[in-house]
Amino acid sequence: MSELLPTPYYHFVFTLPAEFNSLIIGNRKALFKLLFDAASQTIMNHIRMKNYLGVDCGITMVLHTWGQQLNLHPHVHCIVTGGGFDGHKWIKAKRKMITFCLLNQV
Repeated sequence: MSELLPTPYYHFVFTLPAEFNSLIIGNRKALFKLLFDAASQTIMNHIRMKNYLGVDCGITMVLHTWGQQLNLHPHVHCIVTGGGFDGHKWIKAKRKMITFCLLNQV
């Protein structure tokens, strides 16, 4: 706990559609990299927008490849800081702003 930033954290999950499963089996390394890249870029691009926060946030990501029924279900869990650094100081996010950001990425 002493290593955590004094800010709330948010949990996001990015999932690849089941229709991609046969493609994923033959190209795991490339497609998992694309999943990580797409998830992190989506979060960072939205958080960096001036009308959201205009900051760089912290992200920790974990890949899960199987679902609860042990079926192929590739997805990444992302833990994202509730705020970020604007180059000079820490800017704390408001929950309303984070929710708006997520709803508008779809």
